[in-house]
Amino acid sequence: MKKFYDYWNQKIRDWHKDQNVCFLEDIYSRIYCGRGKNELAPKFLPEPYLGEMENCSAVIINKNPGSSIDTLQHHESGRFITEDNAHLDYYEFAKSFPYLSKYRKDGGNWWQKRINWIKRMGVQGGLSPFALEVCPWHSSLFNKNNLKLDDESYLKYLNEFVIEPAESANKFSQLGIILSVGSLFNDLYEKLLFTNELEISEKTYEKYGLDWHLNIKHNPVKVKFTVWKSPSGNYFLNFASGSGYNQVPAEKWKHIEQFILGELKN
Repeated sequence: MKKFYDYWNQKIRDWHKDQNVCFLEDIYSRIYCGRGKNELAPKFLPEPYLGEMENCSAVIINKNPGSSIDTLQHHESGRFITEDNAHLDYYEFAKSFPYLSKYRKDGGNWWQKRINWIKRMGVQGGLSPFALEVCPWHSSLFNKNNLKLDDESYLKYLNEFVIEPAESANKFSQLGIILSVGSLFNDLYEKLLFTNELEISEKTYEKYGLDWHLNIKHNPVKVKFTVWKSPSGNYFLNFASGSGYNQVPAEKWKHIEQFILGELKN
């Protein structure tokens, strides 16, 4: 954990000294080719993680920090820099999960939906999650088609800076299963040689004797819950909707979540 925290503290100090040099030396300058809304924005504070590994309600992995907010993350004038000194000690800044504490009005609603998802699966109490970003750099959109997922050095990076920290935090997590959202993660876990342990979708729900929601055309809604097992034995639950939006499951899918949790306990 200390190695992880120290790495990002130094990386973000380097970023504050020279954003462009830091980005050009980063792996994402080579393996991600987004343009327009998909372009990464190095002038805004990279956010590799939020919360604390050793003190969390659950572990959740996201694609990237999303759209930037000039008043918060700008390398010179953003309040994360001017008020919170995030560039001097990112760990001290991130451990309180600022979007759920000091900056609830700035991104807090998006995070609160994830908190509600975690609570719905039985986690109670006031602990924040430990959240990791696959990509620490901001962008309006993050498209998996712009990623070189077959790059061996990138897969090594993902293991070292995303998967291993997630699994370390999961040892302290109240939930005990790592969460993610989006079809990107199904591709990512497969590339990292995870095994698909359970998949429930509009194509498979009947096999498990489960009810399923219908769309306005009375067809089964296209969503997929997939349980992946990493080589080290940790379980990852990924939710992906047919629309591709980066949204957590609606409460109406609670019965699917409870079924999955029951299967994992067994």
